[in-house]
Amino acid sequence: MSDFIDFDSWQELARSNPRAFEARRREVVNAAIAQVPHDRQHRLRCLQWRIEKVCASASNPISASVQLSNMMWERVSRQQSLIHCLFEPVKLSRQSRGASILTFPPRRDV
Repeated sequence: MSDFIDFDSWQELARSNPRAFEARRREVVNAAIAQVPHDRQHRLRCLQWRIEKVCASASNPISASVQLSNMMWERVSRQQSLIHCLFEPVKLSRQSRGASILTFPPRRDV
């Protein structure tokens, strides 16, 4: 799988041959999932399944995009999510106020 996806060639393939576009898209997605550590692949395949179901049931591509965006933001804002993880260090530092601070003599060889 190439690290670079040429938008124009993908767009042309989607216009000229939607079936070939879909087959290629699935190949690229599957190849990306295959590069992830094995213990995480199942979860990614389940997520990809959900994404495909949303796209298939949407009335148009814009609707699918909005639904997928909402799905992403809902996951980000959940407890134990990205936002939670980002602010966890602040919470931990507040809990450890009673810790002892160690002092070290200055280095003389500097």
